[in-house]
Amino acid sequence: MSDGSSDGDGSETARESVLDQASREQLVFHYNREHRLAHAPEPVQRAYREGFAPKAGFFRGLTANAGLRSVFFTIILLSVAVVMLTVFSDRPDSANLNGVTVSVKAFPYEESLFVAVSFSAVSANSREPALAGATIEALSADGIALATQTLSARYTGEPCVLRAKMPDYETSTVVARVSLGATTATIRAQVDRN
Repeated sequence: MSDGSSDGDGSETARESVLDQASREQLVFHYNREHRLAHAPEPVQRAYREGFAPKAGFFRGLTANAGLRSVFFTIILLSVAVVMLTVFSDRPDSANLNGVTVSVKAFPYEESLFVAVSFSAVSANSREPALAGATIEALSADGIALATQTLSARYTGEPCVLRAKMPDYETSTVVARVSLGATTATIRAQVDRN
């Protein structure tokens, strides 16, 4: 115990002596800006004389330094990527059958599941009437078939919608095997539960 108390007393006395010495010797710092600027490089001297002048213009302001340039080009790159993915990617809930866009939408209402298979319009002169058909299969989250329904209609080039009402057993996905004349496609659509 006597060792611990002597260490504490010794450090306190050392601290007090340093503080006393510092208070006796007042340090004086001399700072002369003009003297320092005289020895500074030319760009520093010019910046001090002219002051800060931001680059004028929208794009010059966005590309004023390396950090802003990298952010600007990253935004441009991401914007181009989003536009390209939007324009050139196929939607999983639609297909193209001989120039006719077919889309599938499914949503629950009360205890039922409503499914709409839409065939888009094309010019009536370029299209002969054809049989539009759809076999709709409701799948659970595990991929088990819960219900199946077959629909058909005559497609003449005007918008055509095939509608089905099925019991909803917590259906997560709808698979529609659609056909227009001899052309077929399989379309998957998630059930919109929002």
